[in-house]
Amino acid sequence: MGSRENIKDNLIKLLNLKGVSQKDLAEACGVKAAAVSKWINGTQIPNVELYDKICDFFNVTLDQLFGREPIEN
Repeated sequence: MGSRENIKDNLIKLLNLKGVSQKDLAEACGVKAAAVSKWINGTQIPNVELYDKICDFFNVTLDQLFGREPIEN
């Protein structure tokens, strides 16, 4: 599984686990909701500059976001 699929799957999992919306994530990252929708659909991945914001928002590590370590419930 590649990075795109890992990020997509893990973003979906994190949104569900944390009970937040795509709009909430978009606001935290300073992007439009359409950008997050593309991440979730797997058509795009976040810009590298956003990884820290995403990890901070979900309180996960970059390794967890990329699927190299499991995401804890």
